[in-house]
Amino acid sequence: CTSGNTPSDRRFVMSYGPMDFNILDTITYTLAYVYSREPSNLAGCDQSFTDIKNATSEVKYLSDSLSDCSNFNPQFDTTIVYPSNGANGSISLDFTGNQPSVYWSTNETGSSISNIDYGSYTAVLYQGNCIQSHTLNLWPVGIDAIFSNKHVQIAPNPNKGSFNVIHDLDNPINGIVYSLSGQEVYRGSIPAGSQTLNLQVNPGTYILQMEYEGEVGHRKIVITP
Repeated sequence: CTSGNTPSDRRFVMSYGPMDFNILDTITYTLAYVYSREPSNLAGCDQSFTDIKNATSEVKYLSDSLSDCSNFNPQFDTTIVYPSNGANGSISLDFTGNQPSVYWSTNETGSSISNIDYGSYTAVLYQGNCIQSHTLNLWPVGIDAIFSNKHVQIAPNPNKGSFNVIHDLDNPINGIVYSLSGQEVYRGSIPAGSQTLNLQVNPGTYILQMEYEGEVGHRKIVITP
């Protein structure tokens, strides 16, 4: 209610939630702001509140129409250039058809980002009130023949912090587990066969770096609550 306020002075309190977020989660919601002006021949705010109550169905219809994103499904191909000497990697989204606006976790906009290092990057695609998010991993996985699922497996994955690293390579793998912020949470030698790792860490996404005979590979590990 703005009765007696300075013109154009609008103040209100709004809350939404509670919401539980996991790492890299995106929760999208739409808000509808409704204003009603009291008739000049009435003092106070009673008529304003009555008008808003009467308009509930119209407001819901408008909000639902703005939130209809059933046809929002951008199609694109991803081109990734891995860093070769410092932070000189890039990610490009090549859209087919209408291109939505794109906002990156690096605070950049546009269909591509460049001068990036290894890591995980999120692209938020939006058009009007419709939003999608896509996480793209830029980790050195070039030694596919060695570190592919054929030779190295992680099970179960996702897990609650306890999982097995299983491999059939001739010699042990040197393993390091990092959080996405770069914190080292495990380091050790993983012999051939099955090795159980027990990580006392918060839920989230972690990266297992594997070193074997001079080659390096990475695998993603998801730890749930």
